[in-house]
Amino acid sequence: MSNQGACVHKPSLALKVIAPKIRRGFVFRLRLEKFFRLHDETRVLLVEAPAGFGKTVLLAQWRRAAMAAGAPVAWVTLAERDTALDVVEAIALAIQQATGRHRFAFDALASSEALEHADGAVSHLAAEWAALANPPLLVLDDFERVTDARAQAVLLQLVRQLPDHCRLLVGTRPLQERDWVADLQSYGHLAQLTQKDLAFTLEESFEFLCAQCPQYVDSNLFARLHRLTEGWPVGLEIAAARLKVAPPHEAALMDAQTQAQGASAFLLKKATANLSPRARQFLLEVSLLDHFCVSLCAAIDDQPDVATVIDELRAGSGLLIEGEGSEWFRLHQLALEPLRKEAHGLPAVRLRHWHARAARWFADRGYWDAAAHHAFAAPDQALAIECVKNGILATHRAGKLELVSDWLERLPESEVMQSVDLRLSVARSWAVAGGGERARCLVADLLSHGCESIRYKAALVCGSAAVHADDPDAAQHCIAPWPLEPPTDDVAWRLPFFSMRHWLDETSGRHGPLGSAATWPVSFTGTGEAALTEALAHQLKAVGYLNEGQPVLALELLSPVLAWVEELLGRRSGPAVLLGGTMAFAACELGDAARARLLLADRHDLIDPGLLPGGCALATVAAATLARVDGQEHRALSILETFRKRAAARALTRNEAVALGELIRLHAVAGRSTTVEALLNELLQVSERPAARGLCEGDVVLQLHLAQARGAMLRRHWKSAHRSAQQATERAQHMGRRRVELEARLVRAAIAWHESGTVEADLADAASSAVSLKLQRLLLEVDPVLEPFLSAQTSPAPAASAQTPMAQALPRQAATLLTQREQEVLTLLAKGMSNKEIANCLELGDGTVKWHVKNLFTKLEAGDRRTAVGRARRLGLIE
Repeated sequence: MSNQGACVHKPSLALKVIAPKIRRGFVFRLRLEKFFRLHDETRVLLVEAPAGFGKTVLLAQWRRAAMAAGAPVAWVTLAERDTALDVVEAIALAIQQATGRHRFAFDALASSEALEHADGAVSHLAAEWAALANPPLLVLDDFERVTDARAQAVLLQLVRQLPDHCRLLVGTRPLQERDWVADLQSYGHLAQLTQKDLAFTLEESFEFLCAQCPQYVDSNLFARLHRLTEGWPVGLEIAAARLKVAPPHEAALMDAQTQAQGASAFLLKKATANLSPRARQFLLEVSLLDHFCVSLCAAIDDQPDVATVIDELRAGSGLLIEGEGSEWFRLHQLALEPLRKEAHGLPAVRLRHWHARAARWFADRGYWDAAAHHAFAAPDQALAIECVKNGILATHRAGKLELVSDWLERLPESEVMQSVDLRLSVARSWAVAGGGERARCLVADLLSHGCESIRYKAALVCGSAAVHADDPDAAQHCIAPWPLEPPTDDVAWRLPFFSMRHWLDETSGRHGPLGSAATWPVSFTGTGEAALTEALAHQLKAVGYLNEGQPVLALELLSPVLAWVEELLGRRSGPAVLLGGTMAFAACELGDAARARLLLADRHDLIDPGLLPGGCALATVAAATLARVDGQEHRALSILETFRKRAAARALTRNEAVALGELIRLHAVAGRSTTVEALLNELLQVSERPAARGLCEGDVVLQLHLAQARGAMLRRHWKSAHRSAQQATERAQHMGRRRVELEARLVRAAIAWHESGTVEADLADAASSAVSLKLQRLLLEVDPVLEPFLSAQTSPAPAASAQTPMAQALPRQAATLLTQREQEVLTLLAKGMSNKEIANCLELGDGTVKWHVKNLFTKLEAGDRRTAVGRARRLGLIE
């Protein structure tokens, strides 16, 4: 038999070895490309995920990357009806075409004409494959579709006997037989990507939706769609398709929830089309569970085939999300709501019976939150109350106070008062939820308890309430009896003490000891009972970095913490909003508005003064900054004005001062002297309130001095402006507020420039310091106040020795502002090219170029191309 006759002339085989073309709109995912390169010596790369996660597209991306590096690639798409002989012949033909060796595996195929010899042919094929000078990479797509037992055996034989210098890429839906995967992993021969890895990140969802729907560059809409689809590529494709046909004007733009509902119905119908009636009924029932496993479903389901049904769902749909290294599953968000709506229409008796079984199963295993939820639905009031009590104690020990907020109102006070530990846990939960008065009432009598540990915990509850009311004097009074160490070894009650001490030191400008390394977390691991408490403690530490003018350190500190919190509690949870808002402010400080947008997207509506006043102020300033960068000054003013009113309603003096200071900054830049004067009077009144005395006084007076300097500059009262700026500088130095000190010194530089046309060496040094710290917002935001000064400092000088420190430092630091692609687009913008011309030059899509241009406008705080290019030249980004 000739090799050509065996393979090439079979149309079915010829189709199986054709690699798919990467379709238009493909999103290049650098992190997955890095995974491929990182494991370039791993024998098998397994891509395992349900339908709709882009396995084939990823394999095609890797194929293209390998071929670009000069490696041959053989591709085989497997099918349900493939026999063992089909598999061997297809692999041989694919390697033939990849290498150009038309007699490859001739002997192996000649000996495998009989089906019973197919397994022997695999050994010959593998040996000849390994003997090639440049063995091709072999891709096996749709691995799970092969059902013939002999064909499966041939594939597993190939995988297990893979030669050392050969590499195999396998794409498959979730596998039922996984022994070979564990064996290869144990020897380090296999690396795997799962459904979680293939889901789009928020950044990738933005890039995809911007490319598909360039007319709707709306970060909040895109973030909501990402959350509702959970990054499921096919879900995002359907959402994008619906956006494309929506009317282009904003008033007719459908809300994200509407988009998701339409996508949900379509996806649910598509995903369940090939499921058995039993599997569809099972989906309906488990939709009432947030998470489920085989043993739980077996306990509440009357059928014995639960494990089989779950295996069918894992393999046949993308609706099941499997916990990594866990027995737990949950339903995809897009399918959950429509299924639950339908499930609630089941007979009430059946639902009560179902909830009662679930409640008992969860309670027996200590899953108190889930048990309470189902017990209330059963309804079993006694069991529900017992679960709530146990749940509050357990979540408090873990520092997950937000998780119990839903149960606080449902727990009778008579039950709370029966246990001191429960009282303290409930009171602390109320304190961080904004219910300070209720918290203090619950522990009032415990402040004089005979046990010092209980007295301390009651005082810490009152102190926590004071922190959330932004009353540092009251917080200091609460923990004053314990100046150095708390009288407890319980980390859930110990760590908040040092966090509060740190907050008080930052507020007052003191920088005392934070305790030993054992008490203050110097690194975040995300493990242990107090991990969430540690996470929130890091937010306070990051605020300290921001006060010092170190936004880079703040971002480095909080990035892993935010990722962990989002995984644990969700993107829109209170701690995630607090951390994300703090990071967004740091990103704005660096001039990275694109990153700040991602951090605030789909959660800026949750920014509330009761969250944690200081962090809320940072998030609000970041949101206002982004609005102004987008050319929406009216929206920036509205954000700040709303924040000011809410802060005033809650008597949060420092937040009110921050809002007024930012409003004065914006109106001063716009030259609105009458409005600035009125706001200055309001800020002065705020500074004279009793609440603005004590430890709050420093921050309020800082805002006042800077605002007075800007107001005096607007009126061209230079001496008054200089005096106020000098007072702000001295106050900031005294409090250790390096960032505000630099701002005040730069304002003094602008005053001197306006007054005499000169600047002192000390003030030029302040500008250089701001550049070295990458405080781009500080350098660019105060236009036009510092614009003449910056232009003078960065303009070419006759001789290098005559350049100021700022002129020398700024181009080096500014180069880190842009990505490589943004730098390329900026260079072509400077040459006067249109978006179309840039797209052709760089071989990009029009939508992608628009996205990069928008990012450039954001980072350079420009409203048009001319301004962007001008600022880029001043920053040394282009010649």
